[in-house]
Parts: sequence; C-alpha cells; structure tokens
Amino acid sequence: MALINNKDYILKEISSEPELELFLRFRYNGFCNSPAGYVLTKNKSAIDINYYDRKSRHYAIYTELNRKAVPVGYFRIVLEEPTMADEWVSNISQRVGLTHITEQPLRHTFPFSGIYPDTGLEKGFYTRKASFEKAGEVSRFIISESERSVRLSLQIIKSAFAIALLHIQHAFVLCLNDHSKAYMKFGFRQCPGSSTFTNNSIASRNECILLYCGTGHVTNELKTRFKIMQQQFLKNRCLALNL
Repeated sequence: MALINNKDYILKEISSEPELELFLRFRYNGFCNSPAGYVLTKNKSAIDINYYDRKSRHYAIYTELNRKAVPVGYFRIVLEEPTMADEWVSNISQRVGLTHITEQPLRHTFPFSGIYPDTGLEKGFYTRKASFEKAGEVSRFIISESERSVRLSLQIIKSAFAIALLHIQHAFVLCLNDHSKAYMKFGFRQCPGSSTFTNNSIASRNECILLYCGTGHVTNELKTRFKIMQQQFLKNRCLALNL
C-alpha cells in the first residue's frame, strides 16, 4: 500500500476479520465524541457493531505516517442481503459479548428507517421498486478529526457513490442537513415524500435530512467519471485519493 506523501490516501474494501474489527473500533472512537454519537450503543469493549454490519460492504481509508498505513476514515454500504462480513461480525460480536446486538434481526431493511420519523417511507419505496433492482444505504461515514477537510470529504463521498453503483441502483444517505450539499453535488436529492426533521437524540438539535439517488438521477458527466473510478477500483482493488 505505497503512498507518495501524507496527503495522499488509499480507499479499499475491508478484506479480513481483523481489519474489520480495527475499523469497528475506529468507528466507535470517531462517533463517541461527535454530534452523531447517538448512533452508538455504548459498551466497555469500545466497539461500534450492529446487525446492519452483517449486510454491509465495509470500506477503509488509510494514509501513511512513518512508512506505516494509518486508518483515517471509514464508511459502509448496507445492502439487502448478508455479505462476506456476516461471519466476521458474528465472530467479533461473540468475542466482545455483543451478540444480543448483532444477532437480533431488525424490522427495517436499512438503518435510516429506525431514525426517520415516518416508518412507512421504506415500505412505500419497496412498493415502487422493480424487483430486479437493488438498493442500499451509505452510512457510518467518519473521518479522523486530524484529517477532516472539505476536499477529502468530497473525494470520499464521490468514491463511495461510484463504488456503491457497482452493487445497487438506488442509494440512500441520512445526514445532517448542513452536510447535504456535499452529497447533492453527486446527484443526491431529498428523498421524495420525506421532510427534514430533528432527532431528539442529537444534543445540538440540528436538522437531519434523508437523501436519495437513483441511477436515473446521475448526469452523463458523472457517469463517465464514476466509470473511470470503478474501473480503477476493480483493477487495483483500491482507489488513490490525492489532495
């Protein structure tokens, strides 16, 4: 995983159980003191793990420091069926005593449905979706505080969506309304039939918004850019993010 300098980053899919555990702990530490900390189930093992991780493809962002790869970011794409992470999540949760969280199936297909006030929104989506199409939610997006910048955030969001479109035709993101403009640069818009809302668990009382993007909302220019990124990702099994 050779990097040129400290402002170059590598994005790759997490490919082993130890690597996933490393980033589940990274995720916990990142969210613990953030406005989005309400998503955590606090525990002594300091690990953020839940049922949706079994149905997710997990992605890591590294940079290089003193010739060592250092974790600096993470996101997951929650899908409709279990992924290769299913067994890893089961093993990790057994080791840390959190199987009561990971082995209890939830009522919703995607995490946003457990937070958005109208629980019927997801059901309505599935009445309209073609059976052969796949959907997913990009979630748990976190960057180390020391590495946060608008440029890096936009690079990761663009990359995450390009990678997501390898697997799905419908994408959801639940975020703070203040952050929504970053996603809208890449085709996302407010989910039809939804409205902004305030999550009572967020101390700052900031507004949240549910975003949606289907493949039909992606411009031809973006599709071309995404295709190049997808080809690079499939060929190299990673993406270089150069700032």
